[in-house]
Amino acid sequence: MPTADGRKPLVQNQMPATRNTQLQSRPRRALRFVRWLTAAHVAGAAALWYLIWEVSESHWLGSVVTFLPRLPWLLPGVLLLVASLLTRSKSFWINLATTLFVLLAVAQFNVPWQRWNEAASPSEQEGQTLQGTGAIDAQASGAASAPRYSADIAITGGLTPPRSPISSRTLRVVSCNVQHYTPDFGLVLREIQRAKPDLVALQEASRPPRLLRDHFEDWHQVQVRGLWVASKWPLRLLGECQTDLFAHLSGISVEVDAPFGKFVLADLHLMTARKSLVELRPLELASGDSQLALAGATVERMQEARQVREFVTKHSAELPMIVVGDFNMPTSSSVYRAAFGDFTNAFDSSAWGFGFTAPCKRFRWWPTNTPWQRIDHILTNDSWQVHECHIGEWDGSDHRLIAAVFKLRIHPTRKGD
Repeated sequence: MPTADGRKPLVQNQMPATRNTQLQSRPRRALRFVRWLTAAHVAGAAALWYLIWEVSESHWLGSVVTFLPRLPWLLPGVLLLVASLLTRSKSFWINLATTLFVLLAVAQFNVPWQRWNEAASPSEQEGQTLQGTGAIDAQASGAASAPRYSADIAITGGLTPPRSPISSRTLRVVSCNVQHYTPDFGLVLREIQRAKPDLVALQEASRPPRLLRDHFEDWHQVQVRGLWVASKWPLRLLGECQTDLFAHLSGISVEVDAPFGKFVLADLHLMTARKSLVELRPLELASGDSQLALAGATVERMQEARQVREFVTKHSAELPMIVVGDFNMPTSSSVYRAAFGDFTNAFDSSAWGFGFTAPCKRFRWWPTNTPWQRIDHILTNDSWQVHECHIGEWDGSDHRLIAAVFKLRIHPTRKGD
């Protein structure tokens, strides 16, 4: 019954109840939405991991994901973490775990687990006995192959510093693709100086400028076309790797006569996948032409990597081995893992972070001086212990340099040696 002022009490009592129901339903809808997005986030992260590590370069889609920037894949997780906090959703913990998974397994933020394992068991190294340099030198004298000279090879001598005590087995190595010394090689050289190296290896380094020649005037040097190596100690060219697939020189191998014994260094520059990836366009994808071109280029790069690996193994001669250079592929690449996966990666074993080295120049929509891939590497066999590794900070080249510090392991002397 209406009241004296004409209002209906029943309707007046129902209005607040309806409004409260609507207000309560909004958080529930938001909560359900966040849960659905969380499920999609988990599925997407798993799919990305599968494409990068299981499919990799065996399929064109895996190749695309392998070489795309990885950091943007962290954005969905960050947004969902914020949404989970605002909605007070328990999916916050699922999103946190998934975001950490993407950070480590997809974006490849490196945590040096191997270094922790070595630090946890120092007694194994302390219990080993020292081999004399005579054993190392004897291996080298019997195993080194004769160098091959050609018109485009330059070998220059330098002043050999006094030999340090045999217990000093530390080695500092720097590698960088200097992009024909552009845009500012002075910045690169300053970073090289800061690293205080014993050995420097450069790629795309044909026609060295006077600045480089003057700085390393007293060093021993070997140059074969675009590959250049300089050392404080005597060098001997062991060979060149010219594959039957590409016109460029894929690598050289040199023997270094260090105070603690001889070892081998390989300076590599492998073919890039960029040329075939940038040709992926919608029309060509629809016809299948782009996929076929990319598959063919991947097969050629895989064959090149195998030939380079055979070259490296051939010239190692059971000596301590270091492999450096511009590999043009990340460690997640199936091509890298098949050819070089059994080496110790200096960055993976000792450094924190992403370690991106290229590209530094502007690439379409990506900002300049912001590398997104770690495609330059320093690798070793088990003769070396990696103490540290770091990536350069300045953009004097399209690639940032990579530097590492090693120590020759002390191996136990075998019976009968």
